[in-house]
Amino acid sequence: MPHRLDRPHRYFDVPRPTVIGHRGAAAEAPENTLLAFERGVAAGAHILESDVHVTGDGIPVLSHDPSLERMTGSPVAIADLTFVELGQLDAGLGFAGPTRSTSEPAPPVRIPSLAEAFTAFPTERFNLEIKSDAAGLVERVTELIAEHDRAERTLLAAENDALMERIRSETRRRGVDVAIGASVGDVLAFVRAAVEGVAPESEAMALQIPIDFAGRPLITRELVEHAHAHGAVVHAWTINETDEMDRLVELGVDGIVTDDPARMHAHFHGA
Repeated sequence: MPHRLDRPHRYFDVPRPTVIGHRGAAAEAPENTLLAFERGVAAGAHILESDVHVTGDGIPVLSHDPSLERMTGSPVAIADLTFVELGQLDAGLGFAGPTRSTSEPAPPVRIPSLAEAFTAFPTERFNLEIKSDAAGLVERVTELIAEHDRAERTLLAAENDALMERIRSETRRRGVDVAIGASVGDVLAFVRAAVEGVAPESEAMALQIPIDFAGRPLITRELVEHAHAHGAVVHAWTINETDEMDRLVELGVDGIVTDDPARMHAHFHGA
């Protein structure tokens, strides 16, 4: 049915422009680790963005890539390891930022489970994209959100349309009222609706999109205004330069996903 957001979700009760820490604070610490999330919170991020995969023994963990090669140097898939085995790898080996720039070796950091992140940051909002279509993952993520009472502070999204539908179906079935992000199909529905001047056939509450696609602008004033008219916010990713942030905010964008939340927070909200 056409998108209607009669009651704005409390997840979006945050300052504008919203500072969304990309993988925590990917410019400051190894991405998607508790250290990166800690840095993101300290830098003023209103939302912590991350991605969800699952280990071979069914533990949802926070990682962008299905493979561990880029982060740990080990060319193995997360799905092929148990959570204990995963914890033996250093997720900071591929990071060359400030925490790895001294002569003293930095302590190892682990890829955390979703449960660990919820426990470590009980009051923070998480923007979670489920990357894997592994059996039971959507169900387990939904269970963890309910167990940790995180529905008001969690947004779930998936790029794949079928996976996004599973998220919507499972959260509805369990009565877990999370904020709902957008799949590729949802984004296309909003783009088409903006062009045609009709209501979008989408339940997405947030469009989290790049500034352009296939060499053409994707974030336009027309799209942002149409999204707002139909109850959705627009978040741009991944932006690190303040002049580009300014341009997007002038277009009406509600939030920005950034590797450097400290820079964005200082620019818009003061040091």
